[in-house]
Amino acid sequence: MSLALSLTGDRSTEKSARPPAGTATGPVVVLTYAHSGFPVLADLLSVSRALTCSTAEGVLTACHAAAETWRRIDDRQSGLSALAAKSIRLMTGTMVAAVQAASPGSRWCETAATVPMAAWDFAAVFPEATFLTLHRDLRGVLGSATTAWPWGLANSPFWPFAAKHPGDSAAAIAAYWIVNTEALLDFEHDHANACLRLRYEDIAAEPRRVAETLVYPYLGLDPGDLRVLGPARTPSAPEAAAAPALPPGMVARVNGLSRRLGYDPWPSDAS
Repeated sequence: MSLALSLTGDRSTEKSARPPAGTATGPVVVLTYAHSGFPVLADLLSVSRALTCSTAEGVLTACHAAAETWRRIDDRQSGLSALAAKSIRLMTGTMVAAVQAASPGSRWCETAATVPMAAWDFAAVFPEATFLTLHRDLRGVLGSATTAWPWGLANSPFWPFAAKHPGDSAAAIAAYWIVNTEALLDFEHDHANACLRLRYEDIAAEPRRVAETLVYPYLGLDPGDLRVLGPARTPSAPEAAAAPALPPGMVARVNGLSRRLGYDPWPSDAS
């Protein structure tokens, strides 16, 4: 089971002893979703001299597309043949080398909001990779998203969910959060020895402490690099002042996921 971070209150129901530190050379991938507040984590990682950090370069997506092509060639429903994995690793490794060319960092670190299967394929091709999964309370995602998309969700990451919830942006955003949170938790479960779970709220509250006591030791990075860490980034948007009403069935799913992550339940008077 992946390590659940709860520095601001021991409320998580999924905790375990610290897993072994990540390898010193393997890639680092931050898996998250839109409006998770990932820049606060990116700030912590970017000061490491060992890392070359990038965001949404599309490498994981390209890896997944190649894996899908190989599965069709090999007539496989899942998994990868040895030849496929070797071919995809060579292709993806060349892309990563190009990203790293302009940086002295020896390890590539990518932040990706991607389809879940892309992360599974990347982990299969690069078993030495370490993953950080970043979560955020739904209220925070709603606050950030509605600030960024005040006139509707067209062209936003939430648009694919809007058709099932016409005229209800909050429900569409909540549906997006549910799907992505479930996918991250499933990935953590299946890759327990390679995942560290983080929460935006903990990082935003105590960024240096989170980095020094958890993130850097887990990744095998030098905490001394944090000396150059600047002032904490201002949160991307205030959390929603009030929890909007959501369909009752959706509230149950939100509360189930929130419980697993150590967040407060959705207010009963908002459903």
